[in-house]
Amino acid sequence: MSLLNTQRAIAFVATVNGGPNGVFLYDGVANTVSTVVLAGGSAGGGRTFCSFTSVALADSPPGSATTAFIGETQVDCSDTL
Repeated sequence: MSLLNTQRAIAFVATVNGGPNGVFLYDGVANTVSTVVLAGGSAGGGRTFCSFTSVALADSPPGSATTAFIGETQVDCSDTL
């Protein structure tokens, strides 16, 4: 989980029952949660996001919620080799 930024936002990695895991953003002003990226989503180059391990949130530029995360990508997430 990230630290609370000046816009009262927190980014976090979550396991979702019945849905894909992912990185999400909580907006403390609007009291809403939005999706940043989901497992199974395209990572570009023919690769897919498979899992996520950490997340960070910045205030740059001011008034924004720039999110960074570390995730594993593979061509096929079910391939364990």
